[in-house]
Amino acid sequence: MAASGPASDESMQNGGARTPAGGEAVAERQDFFGHPRGLATLFFTELWERFSYYGLRALLVLFMTAPAGAAATNPGLGFGTEKATAVYGLYTAFVYLLALPGGWVADNIWGQRRSVFVGGCIIAAGHFSLALPAVGLPDVSSFYLGLFLIVVGTGLLKPNISTMVGDLYPEGGARRDAGFSVFYMGINFGAILGPTLCGWLGEGYSWHWGFSLAGFGMLGGLISYKLGAPNLGDAGLLEADDEEAVQRKSRNFYLLTALVTALIVAFGFLATSGAIAVTLTQVAEAVGVGIILVTLLFFAYLTLEWTGVGAMTAFFVVASLAAGQFVDGATLASQIGVGATVLFFVLVSIARLVAPQYDVSLKRRRYLVIYWLFLLSALFWSGFEQAGSSLNLFARDLTARDFGPFVLSQSSALVAAIVLIGLPAAYVGYRMSQREDLWWVGQAGVSLLGALVVGFLGYVAYQIAGGWTVPASMLQNINPTFIVLLAPVFGSLWTWLANRDANPSIPVKFGIGLLGLAAGFFVIAWGAAQATADNPVGAHWLVVTYFLHTCGELALSPVGLSSMTKLAPEHRVGQMMGVWFVSTALGNLFAGLIAGQLEALDPSGLFMTVALIVGGGGLVALLAAPPVKRLMGDVE
Repeated sequence: MAASGPASDESMQNGGARTPAGGEAVAERQDFFGHPRGLATLFFTELWERFSYYGLRALLVLFMTAPAGAAATNPGLGFGTEKATAVYGLYTAFVYLLALPGGWVADNIWGQRRSVFVGGCIIAAGHFSLALPAVGLPDVSSFYLGLFLIVVGTGLLKPNISTMVGDLYPEGGARRDAGFSVFYMGINFGAILGPTLCGWLGEGYSWHWGFSLAGFGMLGGLISYKLGAPNLGDAGLLEADDEEAVQRKSRNFYLLTALVTALIVAFGFLATSGAIAVTLTQVAEAVGVGIILVTLLFFAYLTLEWTGVGAMTAFFVVASLAAGQFVDGATLASQIGVGATVLFFVLVSIARLVAPQYDVSLKRRRYLVIYWLFLLSALFWSGFEQAGSSLNLFARDLTARDFGPFVLSQSSALVAAIVLIGLPAAYVGYRMSQREDLWWVGQAGVSLLGALVVGFLGYVAYQIAGGWTVPASMLQNINPTFIVLLAPVFGSLWTWLANRDANPSIPVKFGIGLLGLAAGFFVIAWGAAQATADNPVGAHWLVVTYFLHTCGELALSPVGLSSMTKLAPEHRVGQMMGVWFVSTALGNLFAGLIAGQLEALDPSGLFMTVALIVGGGGLVALLAAPPVKRLMGDVE
């Protein structure tokens, strides 16, 4: 939360930075494309953080499933698909789950500004830990250490840098929304550059070099962040009215962190040594059941109070015990039990809504809407996040990624790319340099991004002219590229429909998003049915799939977080934003577990199953949209 006055000595102790003489005036200058200079600081920090995250995400499953040993050209860990995707699901899930304690640390102990910097340092350390085997350190232990550090660091950085963007616009309104739009462009540029550069280096030369490049990207973001700190004004400084309370919370936090870390290390040691007979897949499944159950009990408390919590807990226990009589294994029984409990809660809620003897308040009706959107969101992300797992493996094993050679020589192709792309880019850069109302950092940033685009496209043209096999991880940048191209189109579409009183409601947009995702999986299932290792299919199948997935994402994702803030009571807004993060975490976890079925199912069967489940969810969402909209009251 931003401090209301100049930074004090206490704010310095809690992660703030004293505003230098004249610093406030610098922070208030609106010469970064019409926005505060602090937005440039946060834009480039987030760009490089997303560069590192998506660069690793593109390599992660490929590295884990690559053959191990000195005989391999570029050795990986040699994990099976089920184990690798379970690790992927746990990793991506905890990246979002730890955003909740990360936000608490910033609000209560460090402030957002210090949390972002410390988180970035931990992320960089994690990426470099992944690269340690390049200098002879153990592969597996360095790998898990690196993932652990990245999860912790992202939990500190991700939620708090977005909060600081909001702090730059205390007046709120349309300028704040426009500032977030610029900020999210940084996310997507990072998501394009990360898989492109880290994938090229990691797949083409050494996985550990790719991890190192992701680490250097994060270091670049940290340097940008520290250099631009004076432009942030008071954004992200901690308001410490009671210094003693802050110190007490700090001590408790450090003790709890040490305890949790010790428990994780002990569990990891016992599991890897064989003292505890548990697999990573079983751990992921247990975490999934736990997330669903805790979230369900939370909403049972909000809508049915403690009586509802007790009833749902008892139903879960009974359902799990009953299921255990018919299935083998406590894990499967608990999964059936939690699924039955979710259905029971939904039916009880519907019964209370329609029964005349119950008068369900508008606040509790909206809680039920939030829970419904939570379920739909988790379903969406469980399919969408196949991009880093099953679709990534499909790109590597069953997609023809050979392009060229063409008629043009390599030198001619390079010259053509420079002329056709470089000259227009140079003209744009020149025009930007002539703008007196644009801060030099904005000019330099546009020039740097332009140079990267021209350099990359020139490299691609040069390689294709001589014949080139595109790294599978590089295909991960199709989705963010479509985001950049289609986001303005969808924004204009919703505005055009709103002006004609035809803008779809929030539940309808969720249903449209799920149907778009399902359509993409129908396409890739069709392509996978024709693919074999000896006769792979063209990359156009993935391009069309990612296009449809992007359309689904643009229909659902932008309205998701805003719907949480619109539907939640004022004193619960932060908690409902946390619910959105939890839905994303749950979807990522399920995405990894679903992808693990590739060991038992052929890709076509897996993708068709996902398409049918997600499509069915989309149809149910559309059918339920009218009554759900009525529960929302006057929220649009």
